[in-house]
Amino acid sequence: AAGNDSVNSDIAPANLRDYPSSLDIANLVNVGAIRGDGTLSNFSNFGASSIDIVAPGENLLLYSTQGKRENASGTSFAAPIVAAAAALAFERDPSLTPTQVKTLLMQTAQRSEHVAVLAGLRAKVGDAGLLSLNRLLAAVDERATCTAYLNNPIHQNRSKPMDANNDGVIGPLDALVVINFINANPQLNSICSMTSLPTSSPTHRPDVNGDGYVGALDVLKIINFLNGN
Repeated sequence: AAGNDSVNSDIAPANLRDYPSSLDIANLVNVGAIRGDGTLSNFSNFGASSIDIVAPGENLLLYSTQGKRENASGTSFAAPIVAAAAALAFERDPSLTPTQVKTLLMQTAQRSEHVAVLAGLRAKVGDAGLLSLNRLLAAVDERATCTAYLNNPIHQNRSKPMDANNDGVIGPLDALVVINFINANPQLNSICSMTSLPTSSPTHRPDVNGDGYVGALDVLKIINFLNGN
């Protein structure tokens, strides 16, 4: 929860910031609150570099500890919504790390719709977007599909890993095969989230180091081998 003091956490002195949300921790997600119309709640702390994502947190209908229906507001109500989304992501793919889930939350947050609203948010929360559960879970599923695709033995030459083009010889052409694959499929880098599976020749096995990803390390492995021989 970002805090409810209308403070710019980017520039506020330490004693006016909210904790633990102001701590610089890789897997900590700092959540701001928005109204029903998508604008930032007046009480929500803000900051272009401090806020990671925003979620509904004003005038929410809930049940009190006495079982009564009440309306409540605060970033402490926005944060559990994001936490629940993260829990669903972990349930969908238990192999995800906390940092990967944070990245997915931020990457899939809604930014393109409601341009006028988002333009108003930009001044307060920078590039932080609105939580999108549908996009988050779709990205988790795509990542799993992508990982399975790259872990398929057809993309790893198990007997001769650096022979990416499977011609029986390790040479510059193998590095070129990997580079061409990377250039043709940039969405396979970083967290391995994509919108569609790439088409590659079954004779090419670009995952040289067998880590489930195709990237610069695969090219480097071939180059180091060629330089040493």
